[in-house]
Amino acid sequence: MRDMEIRRATADDANAVASIRHRAGVGGPNILKERFLVAEERGQVLAVARYRKARGGLMLDRAVADPQVEEYRFAVLLYGGAGELARTLERRLVWVECDTHREYLLESGYVRRVGGWRLDVDWEMSSPRLVPEWLWRRMLAFWRATDAPLFRASWF
Repeated sequence: MRDMEIRRATADDANAVASIRHRAGVGGPNILKERFLVAEERGQVLAVARYRKARGGLMLDRAVADPQVEEYRFAVLLYGGAGELARTLERRLVWVECDTHREYLLESGYVRRVGGWRLDVDWEMSSPRLVPEWLWRRMLAFWRATDAPLFRASWF
């Protein structure tokens, strides 16, 4: 497991990604225009998962492994690696709509929600660089609002 790396796919990985998806029976219109997370072991790409940026999070498709390797190990690492990717992209959550990999998602820390699986990503509030700008604006707007009815002075 020391030789395994989870990373974003580059243009050099396009042939390996297309090959794995084709052998697994998962096609795609254009591999070069999509974003993928890859699991690499000893320099060879062995599993892939397509992801999309969504508002506040990442949408992750089903993890697909090379049919010649153990799918369980690579799928769990890919789903867990998606959380790390979301953290580096300053996203709050990872959403997966796939229900066929229940065991893999549970092992990776995902929680079942209506319509899919969710992984909440922790990011530190102490560093201003890691806090998104929209959150700072919302907090400042809240504290500057002097006329907001936050409590009632009298119950009578």
